[in-house]
Amino acid sequence: YIDLNNYKWRLEGFEWNEIREKAKELDKKIDDGVIPVRKGPLQIVEGIWLIDVDGQQNIYVLATDKGLVLIDPGMEIFSTKIIEQIQMLGYEKNDVRWVLLTHCHVDHAQSASFWSENGAKILIHKNDFNAIATGNEITAWWTVHDEKDRYFPPVKKDLIAFEDGDVIDFGSLKVFVCHTPGHTPGSSCFYLRKEEKNILISGDTIFHNGKHGWMGHPYVDYEAYINSLWKLKNFAVEGKVHNEEGRLMVREPIKYDILMPGHTAISMDMVDRDINKGIEIMSYTIQERRKGNDYQWTEPYSFFAERIYSKAEPIRIEYR
Repeated sequence: YIDLNNYKWRLEGFEWNEIREKAKELDKKIDDGVIPVRKGPLQIVEGIWLIDVDGQQNIYVLATDKGLVLIDPGMEIFSTKIIEQIQMLGYEKNDVRWVLLTHCHVDHAQSASFWSENGAKILIHKNDFNAIATGNEITAWWTVHDEKDRYFPPVKKDLIAFEDGDVIDFGSLKVFVCHTPGHTPGSSCFYLRKEEKNILISGDTIFHNGKHGWMGHPYVDYEAYINSLWKLKNFAVEGKVHNEEGRLMVREPIKYDILMPGHTAISMDMVDRDINKGIEIMSYTIQERRKGNDYQWTEPYSFFAERIYSKAEPIRIEYR
């Protein structure tokens, strides 16, 4: 909701510092109940919900015939709210059988140890495995604003590593793994099909309108990041197959219907536009860095609006 207003204000000619202040005012009105925004679990499709914790973090619950899958449960301080909203859906915390992590950062995975102690299996890509097993600095625990929450408890049991191309079987639900490094070494996206919808769970790899993840850590990799965006654009779970005549055929890339990112708005259509814009922004970022500019992050609403206003030349796309 606030993202859409940011875009509207930008088109109306407000400067970015003015927009930030207007967004804060809007956020306060939501918190104070002046603007009614429904709190609690939000159904995306049948059996998949968004859990509301702080208006910034997107935490998801997936129902299967064998229990619940919790995706990126975030900070430990969110656990009470998550349990309350699971109960609103008719489940208990012990129904959470698995925690599926898109990557190791503290804002997505700090509570993994809590859920492990509660009996859930914790799944993460092998390249981020050691980070949450030890709670080391790759988890970015040092970025947390409140000093009392500036830690990462290591996950001591039921920690499972997956790899690119794995199909994770959750009983009535199967999830396909697409390794998308760049934001972290083990960043991964998940594809699943539900209610005849192709759903992409993207963590911090791609957000609504092409926004990308934080790139402030020494281990980030811009070249790997744009490779990952192209990989998502061309992702096909079946891969290469032979037709009846024995000729090698390649499946068409999946056309995603819904984008469920780790932050910001959920895209209920035009996901291809989000990915294409992400490729544009990351191409521009890479080109600026090659010039020696310490260019790390772009706010897409302002970026694309300013290019339209200035009639800038089209961005040269980086292909991988």
